[in-house]
Amino acid sequence: MKRLLCFVLLLALIGGLLAGCAGGGTTTTTGTTAGTTKGDGTTAPGETGDLDPVTLTWISTPDDDPNTANVMAKINEILGEKINATLDLMRILPAEYSQQLSIYLTSGQDLDLCRVTQGYGYNSYVAQGAFTPLNDLIDQYAPALWDIVPEGAWGAATYNDNIYAVVPYKDLAANWGLLYNGDMVDETGVEVPDWVTLFDLIPFFEEIKAARDNLHPEWADLPIISGLAGTYIELYYPNEMIANVAAVQVSGYEFFKGQGDGETVFNIYATDEYRNVAKLAKKYVDEGLAPYGKFDEDQAIFNSGALIGVLPQGYIEIREDMYPFTTRLKPANLSIMSTAYVQACMNAIPVQSKNPERTMMLLNLLNTDKELGTLIRFGIEGEDYALEENGHLDPYKGSNNAGVTSMNDLSYYIWYGHHFGNIVNTVLPNQVTPEFPTKLAALNDNSHQDGNIGFIMDPEPITNEIAACANIISEYHNTTYLMGGMVEDVDAAVDEFVAKLEANGSQKIVDEIQKQLTEWRKSVGKPTK
Repeated sequence: MKRLLCFVLLLALIGGLLAGCAGGGTTTTTGTTAGTTKGDGTTAPGETGDLDPVTLTWISTPDDDPNTANVMAKINEILGEKINATLDLMRILPAEYSQQLSIYLTSGQDLDLCRVTQGYGYNSYVAQGAFTPLNDLIDQYAPALWDIVPEGAWGAATYNDNIYAVVPYKDLAANWGLLYNGDMVDETGVEVPDWVTLFDLIPFFEEIKAARDNLHPEWADLPIISGLAGTYIELYYPNEMIANVAAVQVSGYEFFKGQGDGETVFNIYATDEYRNVAKLAKKYVDEGLAPYGKFDEDQAIFNSGALIGVLPQGYIEIREDMYPFTTRLKPANLSIMSTAYVQACMNAIPVQSKNPERTMMLLNLLNTDKELGTLIRFGIEGEDYALEENGHLDPYKGSNNAGVTSMNDLSYYIWYGHHFGNIVNTVLPNQVTPEFPTKLAALNDNSHQDGNIGFIMDPEPITNEIAACANIISEYHNTTYLMGGMVEDVDAAVDEFVAKLEANGSQKIVDEIQKQLTEWRKSVGKPTK
């Protein structure tokens, strides 16, 4: 990943994807969870003793950069000294990863570690017994992980009281942000408000568009932003999505009227709130606040400074020179830690691994050894980066990068590098401030964690219905139809959409997930429907 996401992330970002952590690389949170006890580390992580040499095979999705071979050679020098292991890191394109993961797990071929996500089928694989329980391995070989990862996040990797994946310390809670044009704000004098949902930002968008158009009449026919919510209902109405139609309320809030407090499953597309989102999409297109159809695909208008900004997820902080105009960040005042968000990036040990203990030693080093954490993200000092006086690193000053002006052309640069583990277990790049770890910790520690973290749905009873409804959702819920403001009769289109979902089993999905959620909430002592 060559840019400051999160992210996703995201996601992306980023880098702002996305996300975060605590000063010194740890938080003050103790990460114990149901069915686990904090280990005393009686077997010292990294103490090789008489360990036989092994090769550890890891499949994941980081970029394959020009200097990767030399970097991996250095990594294996360190691993050889510390745990007598050689790492074979197989970098697979994200578009091909799901298929390759399935092949590895079903064929039983040698594999010691794999990136897993909800989208790559983590929950189904766990239910099928594809991964090794990690509680005892963490206790014995990586006890520091309990303190690095916030307690709530471990729940997302837990199934029947066993942890089946290691969560990397990054942004672990969904947090939207407005990356905005500071030059426009300064010129117009219109201040960006504090916000939780898009309802808080819409008056600002309307006011600053009027002020912009008055100062720059040549831009009067342009929207103020290239896109508002897109397909993200949660920008207007935050929620916890469980499956493609099934959602629950964010506990402690009532964004969806009459839908309980996190214990009630409902079809999000059948709500009045969803209907309102579709109507707002049309309203803001009709009013010129948002564009109709394809717009500014080469980003020339955006780069000219005519628009206010974008609404990504996962940014902790950004550089003012991120875009051709002065760029600033205004994050939403609500971040939500959920099973789905935490499961966006984890690492699991398959049951066919012949070296689960050594693999956990590797994970311990990746999360605690700063030399290794820096090397795997930024490459070799002197070649791929140089250290600055403030202790940060500058990739453009590496000897391999003389004359390089684009991050995409750097010899080796993988930031955040959330694939590898704790993203602050590294010398920080100069694109973030020294406060980055503290800001990351604040995001995670102050996030809303009182939801259904740890509930993992078993899709087996409703696999066909989920697939059928997914096709219907892709037909209606997209930016070229309902979410793009392109439908004249919104009520009729939503009615048709909901009817097709019901005909394809949406109520069966809701009922089955409700049954499972109620059973899970009873088991953990939470109120039920």
